[in-house]
Amino acid sequence: MTVSLMEAINGAKTKIQVAVYDTCPTCHGTGAATAQDIVTCPRCNGRGRVTKTVSTIFGQTQTTSTCPDCGGTGKYVKNKCSQCKGDGRIKVNKTVEVTVPQGIDNGQSIRLAGLGGKGYNGGPNGDLYIQFVVKEDPLYLRDGDDLKSNIKISFADACLGSTKIIHTPYGDASIQIPEGTQSGTVFKLKGKGVPNVRTHIKGDMYVKANIETPKNLTKEQKQILRDLFTVSDSKKKK
Repeated sequence: MTVSLMEAINGAKTKIQVAVYDTCPTCHGTGAATAQDIVTCPRCNGRGRVTKTVSTIFGQTQTTSTCPDCGGTGKYVKNKCSQCKGDGRIKVNKTVEVTVPQGIDNGQSIRLAGLGGKGYNGGPNGDLYIQFVVKEDPLYLRDGDDLKSNIKISFADACLGSTKIIHTPYGDASIQIPEGTQSGTVFKLKGKGVPNVRTHIKGDMYVKANIETPKNLTKEQKQILRDLFTVSDSKKKK
């Protein structure tokens, strides 16, 4: 089952179609055309097992095994049900509501007890196992329970510092960009990651700052930068 990253983070409820074997509505699981078509197995006389005597050089030995005609039920169907061809089950599509657990990750599975196919000879239903695939997200990169993202900051923000608003799965949060921030600096937002599927403790979010180099500067802007670096260089020489 494929889910989005946000569905994996927040959890979700969705309905899916599942092809399973269910009890035949015509024969109600007996596999017989009518109730009169179910008779005692003539091969095992209703015992469900047959005994075979084999002669060897050591004498005669007996082996007991499941009756091949009735499959151990002790009953034999003379005329099979036309809908299920004697199987007692037919394939149907069922609608199943699935609760996506918070924090589910790629390859992890859940078991829905009793939502699998109907067992043979009136046996109980099996279970339904769902394995999840979490789609990649355009904003966040998942790393276990942590999230990683990027933010672009201007040259002025990097030099002078500023406050930036960051989008997280839980709403907007602010990051304080200090003066002199270098490109590649990583900021940590605690508890803004993915809930652990078992402990429900949220991971963290790491935001990497990338400085945007300005383009198409005016003459005045270029001169201001030259003056800035001229002053900076003169201070270094002193």
